[in-house]
Amino acid sequence: MLTAALLTLLPLLAAAPTPSADALNPYPDGRRLTFTNGSFKLAHFTDLHYGERGANNGWSAWGDERGRNSTRVMNDCLDDEKPNFIVFGGDQTNGENALKSNATAYLDWAFSPALRTQTPFATTYGNHDHSVYITHSASYDFEKNKAQAKALSWTQRNLDSSVDPEGSFNYYIPVYADAAATVPSLLLWFLDSRSGVFTAATNPEDWVDTKAASWINSTAASMKAAWGKLPKSLVYVHIPPTAALTIQTKDVNPNPSAYPGINGEVVTNQGKRAAAFNVKNPELVFWNAVTATLGGVDGQGLIALTSGHDHYNDWCGRDTGIGPFTFCYGRHTGYGGYSDLPRGARLFQASLDARSEVDSLKSWIWLENHSTQNTNTLVQQGKTTLLNSHDPKPNKL
Repeated sequence: MLTAALLTLLPLLAAAPTPSADALNPYPDGRRLTFTNGSFKLAHFTDLHYGERGANNGWSAWGDERGRNSTRVMNDCLDDEKPNFIVFGGDQTNGENALKSNATAYLDWAFSPALRTQTPFATTYGNHDHSVYITHSASYDFEKNKAQAKALSWTQRNLDSSVDPEGSFNYYIPVYADAAATVPSLLLWFLDSRSGVFTAATNPEDWVDTKAASWINSTAASMKAAWGKLPKSLVYVHIPPTAALTIQTKDVNPNPSAYPGINGEVVTNQGKRAAAFNVKNPELVFWNAVTATLGGVDGQGLIALTSGHDHYNDWCGRDTGIGPFTFCYGRHTGYGGYSDLPRGARLFQASLDARSEVDSLKSWIWLENHSTQNTNTLVQQGKTTLLNSHDPKPNKL
């Protein structure tokens, strides 16, 4: 028999509010990112490394020349591809060369192509964006306080997602079919892999803060309650997950013809510094949330996770044994940082079906000679997959 106290409580339980769709718009000003006539194109620029300097951190003409070339590459890509949105994939600056007087000044260079074309953008931060005179927080504050960039920037600080304030740039952007849609058609997730460039003894943790996993899980649960489903997701994080190394070792290295693109260095994955902090595989906490929660039981919710960091890689791989999920590298965009390959960008273009769900999504590499190559089909007829083209690899510079 139900007690009187429980009978009194039942109406309160029944009235527990379901999160509204509006409550899940993370932008207080109500802004929305939308498809245009059923299409949404995104450009991923990574590893720009603005602000390189010469010996003993002295000014050198070649440092600024590299910066001007990086800006040229982005301007040309935006003019050729005309994307709806830009993702800056981390290492916008070469932070270890930053001076106290101008630590964030080079971000003006990084954002100038977006400002010129008035293309909205979002930022993830990399290990080189955190050093003695620059932090992820300082970069974010500069971005948000710059009048011309403020209206275009969709980057967010999320203190609920990280114990470490410098790892708190974990956020999502819903992309709607149109201005009237009540449920987004696509989710863009941005995760902060932290790290930094200091002396070896003081280098910070190089993985997504484990608290981000509970934030992903609770946010996804609220989305399902409000929307009745979890839309397909693209995820961006600067340092690759350990799973990328597994794909490279098991699939890409032994079968290169099936995975076209540049495979020029071993994956430098998150968690390389775990032993210094007396923890084991800490990066798997966030990764399990991404694959299990965003991917879902059948893996169909996660379209791909994309990283930069390793300048000599730009392949996409998929391993059904540890997912299924697709991992893609971006293309090294900046003239800063190591590489003797042509610079470029990775493009993503999604198309919707009659139900306003992602029916097709393709990704390809744009190169600074204005050519494109290595088209990857990541969604086909509404199902996540990986179908690779077999274009020739570019020559070195």
